[in-house]
Amino acid sequence: MNDNDQNDQNDLPNEDEIDGPDAPVPDVPVEQLWAEVESLRRGLLTRELTGQATGLLAAWLSITTDQAWQIVSGVSNHTNLRAREVARLLVDSANDAVAGEADQEQMLKIADAIDIVYARHIRPAAPTPPVSGPAV
Repeated sequence: MNDNDQNDQNDLPNEDEIDGPDAPVPDVPVEQLWAEVESLRRGLLTRELTGQATGLLAAWLSITTDQAWQIVSGVSNHTNLRAREVARLLVDSANDAVAGEADQEQMLKIADAIDIVYARHIRPAAPTPPVSGPAV
């Protein structure tokens, strides 16, 4: 460790300085802090929703969650909806189907978009037959 590394470590606050009663109070307007809190809450809800949607797709299609995210993202591009909205529609459709209140038209639109994205990006290509050489 060189002197610069040691100086950098000395400049870092310890845990008591960050969390203790003498921790510095940021000079930020309260409104800005509330806006940031609201943004973080929306982000957490979006993350939860997209996690549910990718989990549903992964289970329905027997694919990985990474592939399911590719589908959510592809459906988003194909339908001009935000990925968060695609995820919400998938989760709502699943919940509505269980409750017997599914919007058939909406489910068909999403299902069509899923089929297109799945066929283009996920479904493995048909294997090509081996090329046989000349008969000997």
